[in-house]
Amino acid sequence: MFLFRQNCHRATEGFNHVLSSLAERAHRQHEAGQRRWQEVRETGAAVRDSARRAAGVARAHSTLRAEGAPAPVAQQTPPPTGEAAAQEEGES
Repeated sequence: MFLFRQNCHRATEGFNHVLSSLAERAHRQHEAGQRRWQEVRETGAAVRDSARRAAGVARAHSTLRAEGAPAPVAQQTPPPTGEAAAQEEGES
């Protein structure tokens, strides 16, 4: 009878050990998940702030254009020089 009780006691201790290690593992995984979620939230906030700043700059730029800022000047081609000028004069 003594061996049976001793075996039951050992089995119970082993089961409790497994349960406590599973609880510790679950706690660590939960903390890791919380840290990752916090990183995602912080990254999202940083992206939103950056987008707001970019939108503000774009809005200010478009407001300046609307208030009469000169439009960009189209780049003109320079007059022909060298052989191209001689060909044009010969054609005229």
